[in-house]
Amino acid sequence: MAEAEQQAQVGNWGHAWTTSNGSRDFRQANGREFDERQHILRLRSPGDFRVFLVAYPKGRKPEGIQVQKEGTEVVISASGQKVRFPMMS
Repeated sequence: MAEAEQQAQVGNWGHAWTTSNGSRDFRQANGREFDERQHILRLRSPGDFRVFLVAYPKGRKPEGIQVQKEGTEVVISASGQKVRFPMMS
C-alpha cells in the first residue's frame, strides 16, 4: 500500500542482571526471575503512513489475525471480530 519507498528496522535487546537485593525483590513481587527486554521498531518514509500494531497477551495469539485494505478502510480481524479504520486522505 506504500506510495513511496519506506524503510523499517526491527531490533531488540535484553539482560537478566540485577543486584542481589533487586533480584530478590523482583522475584517476590513477580514470582519469577528478573529479566528485562526491549523490542524496537523504527520506520522511515518520505511521506505519511499509518501503522497498526495488533497486540495480544504473550502466548495467546488470536486465531486468524488479518490486516487488509477494503476500499477506503483498513480492516483488522481476529477471532471473529473486525475493527475498521478509515484510510488517510
